[in-house]
Order: sequence, then C-alpha cells, then structure tokens
Amino acid sequence: MAPQSVIWKLDDHTRAKHVILRKYLDAWLPILIREGRSGLLIDGFAGPGEYVGGEIGSPLIMISAYQQHRAASLQRGTVKFLFVELDPKRAAHLRQKLQAHLQYQPLPSTATYEVYTGRFVDAMTSLLASGCRRYDAMFVFIDPFGFSHAPMDVIRNLMACPRCEVLITFMHEEINRFLEADYRTKQQHYDSLFGTTAWQTITLDAPDVQTRQRRLHDLYRQQLLTVAGARYVRSFCMRNSRNTTDYFLFFATKHRRGMKEMKRAMWKVDPTGNFVFSDCTGMGQGFLLHNDDPAILAKEIYDHFRGKRVTVDDIEEFVIADTAFFKYKSSLSLLEEKGKIVVYGSEGRRKGTYSDLTMPVLFS
Repeated sequence: MAPQSVIWKLDDHTRAKHVILRKYLDAWLPILIREGRSGLLIDGFAGPGEYVGGEIGSPLIMISAYQQHRAASLQRGTVKFLFVELDPKRAAHLRQKLQAHLQYQPLPSTATYEVYTGRFVDAMTSLLASGCRRYDAMFVFIDPFGFSHAPMDVIRNLMACPRCEVLITFMHEEINRFLEADYRTKQQHYDSLFGTTAWQTITLDAPDVQTRQRRLHDLYRQQLLTVAGARYVRSFCMRNSRNTTDYFLFFATKHRRGMKEMKRAMWKVDPTGNFVFSDCTGMGQGFLLHNDDPAILAKEIYDHFRGKRVTVDDIEEFVIADTAFFKYKSSLSLLEEKGKIVVYGSEGRRKGTYSDLTMPVLFS
C-alpha cells in the first residue's frame, strides 16, 4: 500500500533493492556513457528523494553513482536524468533535495536533470513521441506502488528504443491479493499490466499459494520476453518481515553484457545465487551457503551440452540467459581438467583459458 505521508521509513527490502540499483549503475555507466555517446536514466516513480531516517532515495542514488564514479570517460559523454513523480508534494520535496545536493556537488556541463510532475505513462508517452533514438542508451527504473501504473505496452515501447534496459518492481503481494476481487476496473488493470488476458486462467487452476506465485511470476516474465521484446530476463524475490513474498524485482534487457552486470549486482545481495532477500534477516544477514562453487555450474553446463560441439560463445549465452551464474571460465577449466570437454583453440593456447569466444568445445 502506498504511504500517505510525503516521506516514510525505509524498509530493508527497499534498501536491498537500492544496493542492486547502485551496483548495477556502477557497472552500467562507464560502458554505455562514454565519448560521443548519450545516455538517459529514468526513475519512473521517483518519490521524495529521501526517507525519514535521512537515507537517500533512488534519484539521489542515480545521480551519486554518476558523480562518484571514477571513470573519466563519463565526462566525455552526455547524460540526462529524468525523475517522474505523480504527487506534487513529493515532487517538490525531491526538487529541494536535488538542489541541496547539487549545491555542494554540482553536475558537470555534460549532465542535466529534470523532475517531471505527473503520471509515468504520460511522461513516457511524451518522451517516445519526441524521439528516444537521440539517446544511445537508456536505463529505466520502474518502481511503482501498486500494479496499475506501468502497462506492458509502455514497457514494450521503451524496450524498442536503442539499448534500453528496465528494472521493474512487480508488486506480487497486491497482484495476488486482488486477483479474485470484483471491482469495475480490475480487468483493465490486469490486462494492461500483463499485456494479455491469460492471467484469468490463474484464478481457475492455481489452487495453492506457491502455484499461484509461480504462475504470476512466470506469466510476467514470459510477457517481458515475448511482448516487450527482451532477450534476457532475471528476477529477484523480495520478502517482507513475515517472510512472505512482497514483490519481484525484474530486470529485462536485449544485451548479454547488461544481464551479466545485473547478475553481478544481484549476487552482491544474495551470494547463494537463489536471488531472494527477506526483511526477517535484513541487510546484515549472514549466509551459511555460497553457491558460487564452479562445480555447480560445471554440472549445469555439462548436462546441457553433453555430446555436442559448440563454441565458447554458445556456452556464455547459456550461462547468462538460462542459469543464475555470470562467471563460467572456472567451471570450463574444471571440466577440461576432468577430461569432459576438449577445447580446440588457436596455436599456443594455454589450457584453462577461454578468451576467444569462437573456440569450438566438444563435450564428451
């Protein structure tokens, strides 16, 4: 449920979400904003810019990631920050926070920002009408309260822009709670959210909580792939203080490098590779199990490609698109040591190296 006050308390799963956002931007910014290139970073539901404890909100996280980055190449490209906030009081508070922040740490001449007071849909419609192709890269953070403000068709249109990547909060708890409710605009909201009427079957043949959660999650993921046109989609489950699923954080992109860096950010929050965070344990949680053992991925790779001859590029594609991992060379090295693969590299190739993505690999 949306807070009624201008600012509110920061909960732990939002803090975890902000860690993922910041870690990803730390990797994304120098890759996509460099000499002669332009980038647009959008916070579609920006909020007031701070929480009651003084913690900064996502707009300040975005700007700080840019300002504090060590890559000098950022100054040789251009970047615009667009912060969209429907509530006029929160938008005004955000403007004050940004002005105060930039008074002490101004943006360079190559960077600008705008606070748009209004609906996310209207802001994106205006942006798309004016031509998003003037930007070489876009990152859109879509973090609404509720589920009726981020239609799949808007996400599809954004993903049609050059190198656009989206990070979306999918409000599972509310979507599930109202799935069987009877109100006038229900079908419109759900059809718009998913971009299909297929959600209606979930109320009929998903008898238990876990099955319904999986079906809702999988339908939204499939729509990001088939309707929005993403090539890679990965989710991160956020649980509340009762340890029940509050929402899923979905990342969607057409670019392998983008997914690789997002996975790297997600592993920072949950090093088990399960991509789950719970308010029950909070940001200080200790993990008894780290699933980054290369033997785990080695088995997945071998089981998938057994008996086939493929390239290193094929293996990387599988790892990034279809597993929870993003690093794979130690796993290939392990398979090579055990004689389960033969790598046909160029002359002088050192065993255990896989820098040439075109190298053929034969799985026994």
